[in-house]
Amino acid sequence: MAEQQSSTGKVHAIIDYEDRYVQPLILAALKARMPADVLVLMQSISEAPASNANLLQWKQYESLDLDHVMENSQTSLMNSYIIRKALIRKHYLSTTVSHWLSKNPESCLSKNVKPSVEFELDFAEFLDDALVEAFELRESFEKNEELEDSEKQWWILKPGMSDRGQGIRLFNSEEDLTAIFESWEEDSDDEDAEHSGDERQNDDEEDEGNGVMTSQLRHFIAQPYIHPPMLLPAPFASADRKFHIRTYILA
Repeated sequence: MAEQQSSTGKVHAIIDYEDRYVQPLILAALKARMPADVLVLMQSISEAPASNANLLQWKQYESLDLDHVMENSQTSLMNSYIIRKALIRKHYLSTTVSHWLSKNPESCLSKNVKPSVEFELDFAEFLDDALVEAFELRESFEKNEELEDSEKQWWILKPGMSDRGQGIRLFNSEEDLTAIFESWEEDSDDEDAEHSGDERQNDDEEDEGNGVMTSQLRHFIAQPYIHPPMLLPAPFASADRKFHIRTYILA
């Protein structure tokens, strides 16, 4: 972008992240790093002096003007990849990695990304059908039947569209996996009995951080569980607690 600056040298920015906590942090970071005579805050693209003016959009993905970015790729920036769902949705990421490795078998991903088993499921009673082609899982289940508990291979289940650790479960048998899905169905049935209509919708929005939304329970991946996990030692505040870091790096 620096090489294609407009004649004014200014950066016109639309910062509207729709989050009361994150919004001021973004603004503070930009103001701390950009001179006041360079950074120009705007409310909409229509306020820009020209279509090819240096423009930065920092919004929720669904609110970004992707057309403007594509039409002005040399002077327009935004805070997200256009195809980000190929990275942030777990089942899409698994497919993306698989496709990349098929074309680049020597990639470091071959040694640093655990193999994934993908499947779709609406109801626990159909789990057996959903796992028909999950050969790795079935083979692992059969081996585990002959092993002591301390020797069994564990798997981690991840709903494809969940975040913040929601819905992540561990299992080492088909019975465990079935019990997980049945427990989610029971929770859903209990909620349906207590709420209905708009009231239920409002409660879902308020409780989104506490459980797994029904809309998330369709696409799943299962991966071998890494044991033992890396834990931070004392005196870190999160000592001996599991954590994960999700970072995207453009190479």
